[in-house]
Amino acid sequence: MEEHKETAVLLLDFFVNYPATTENITEVFWVTDPAKTRVNYVSRGFERVWGQPRQAVYTVPATWLEGVYSEDRQRVMNATYSKQITGDYDEQYRVQRPDGTLCWVHDRAFPVRNEKDEVYRIVGITEDITEHKRAEQLLEAQRDVGVALSVTNDLNAALEQLLETATALENIDCGGVYLVNPETGALELEAHSGLGPEFVQRVARYERDAPETELVKEGRVRYPICSIDGNTEGCFWSGDGLRALAVIPMRHEGEVLGTLNLGSHVQDEIPLPIGVALETIAAQAAGAIARIRLERQILEISDREQARIGQDIHDGLCQQLIGLAFNANSLAQSLSSNSLPEAATARKICLLLDESITEARRVCRGLYPVRLKTEGLVPALEELAHTATERFNLCCECDLATRRLFCDVTTATHLYRIAQEAVNNAVKHSGAGRVGIRLSASDGNLELQVEDDGKGIKASPGRAGGMGLHIMDYRARSIGGSLDIHDTGNGTSVSCRVPQRPGNLTEETEALAG
Repeated sequence: MEEHKETAVLLLDFFVNYPATTENITEVFWVTDPAKTRVNYVSRGFERVWGQPRQAVYTVPATWLEGVYSEDRQRVMNATYSKQITGDYDEQYRVQRPDGTLCWVHDRAFPVRNEKDEVYRIVGITEDITEHKRAEQLLEAQRDVGVALSVTNDLNAALEQLLETATALENIDCGGVYLVNPETGALELEAHSGLGPEFVQRVARYERDAPETELVKEGRVRYPICSIDGNTEGCFWSGDGLRALAVIPMRHEGEVLGTLNLGSHVQDEIPLPIGVALETIAAQAAGAIARIRLERQILEISDREQARIGQDIHDGLCQQLIGLAFNANSLAQSLSSNSLPEAATARKICLLLDESITEARRVCRGLYPVRLKTEGLVPALEELAHTATERFNLCCECDLATRRLFCDVTTATHLYRIAQEAVNNAVKHSGAGRVGIRLSASDGNLELQVEDDGKGIKASPGRAGGMGLHIMDYRARSIGGSLDIHDTGNGTSVSCRVPQRPGNLTEETEALAG
């Protein structure tokens, strides 16, 4: 308390004895009464920070608090009336100027007491810490984007995270991410934030030969000038009340994958430090997008290769086995009609061929689940349960809460493969006699669960799990879901939960028909 008292006295003496100095320094020096009904003195720095003439705060003392950013105002107001008089006031908050721009300040206050030990003045100093906060915020944003993009395999989630972080930066209040369509060369808006629906519809796609697409493919960062009549430079995103814009191509190993567009409705330009940070974030995003696309392509190639092998077995090996079985049956009949002893051996060969054909067809259905592509996820899971029951001599049951669910083909394929891998693991590793497959939809989520009554999954030191578990986890994350595998005490539970995001999922029957 004594320290605060000495500081207050020194500040007040400084104001009184060196008025010219306080007028020229960048900090805001101020003196008020304890009730805040009067501002006794405020230095010229107030005009630079608050963007208003200091006469305004002399005339209306509440002008000071009214200039505090709305999200910080209540906190600052509470601290002003409870902490300034005790000497504990030390706050950081944002000030919003009349032109809409923001700045950060560090505000400290000290009570001044008279000979009766009564507080009769509050003196304070307010420092503009915008540059420090900006640097801190930019480093935090770059770190957050780097961490978030490094752990996701869901492209949509990655783009949403990118925009969420970027639009939280100083005065950046809207944005969009475009990706170049590898097949058509068109520039397509994949994610957006803070833009009007009509504007989004107008800028959702730029064809391969559009000026905007050609500008992006040049790979040069642009900060177009926005005006009421539209952009006078860069011909990108005119209208929607935009006052500033950054067009930052996302490049990876020399290839332009798309662009990160970020804008402001409140300031006339993107500050240079913000622009540098945005370019770093765009580079981080480009690397993540390239990785996610590559991993997705590898998985798609794997799925296509499985389907090709399944079709080859069905169209090649199965047909050959069927032809061989036809000949074997003819031979068995001929031998039997002539009462030759070799007839019994021929009949065994026919039986083995029939079993081989059945097994080959089962393998085909596992490699190439035709019903998944033609009828959807629910019938495919039912067929998986039926096949597992017949092939592995166990009880595999399918409990489906609905036969009509909202699920796109990509999500259905990944969920089916997760269920297939979980069933196979239950058969091969757990010694299960019963396996249950359950699919439900609730609270905006799809949940697939596979449980068995086997010996469970035991964690071993230094063992990270097999490739199958890693692929299951990747499949879950690639569709924005999460995978949980744990020992229930009576077996193993594999659960995958996937959000049904509006716009990403359509009714399965309609998606399959298209």
